[in-house]
Amino acid sequence: IPVRNPASIRPWQHVLEPLSGYLELAARLLTSNDEALCSGWNFGPSTEAAIPVARLVDLIIQSWGGGSWERWGSGGESKEAGVLRLAIDKAQTMLQWRPQWTVEQAVAKTVSWYRESLGSETGMRCRCYRDIDDYTQKSGTSS
Repeated sequence: IPVRNPASIRPWQHVLEPLSGYLELAARLLTSNDEALCSGWNFGPSTEAAIPVARLVDLIIQSWGGGSWERWGSGGESKEAGVLRLAIDKAQTMLQWRPQWTVEQAVAKTVSWYRESLGSETGMRCRCYRDIDDYTQKSGTSS
């Protein structure tokens, strides 16, 4: 796997994490007249999920069961921030929303999804439903 900036830190998360936050916000908007809800929101991962790209790729390789990565380019081709994080305090405080999956769980679910997609396109809908069920059971919400 070619990796351009292995030391860059990014806020990794599974797609179901921000989706759950936006659904929670939408539900609140339907039942509340609180104007504070009509503003910008971040639904991101926990602080622990902001890890270097190299760690993420190692987790992917581990979850896949094999592989390797190498540094691609000199790392100076693009001017990217070395560290990106999302402040989720507002979502935690106002909506009591919290990410449910660790970065390890998110990677395992994502790799499993991709592995299954290589085998059968017809099974992907069932796989998506299983992941949603797993997520909602962990979060204590209904599916």
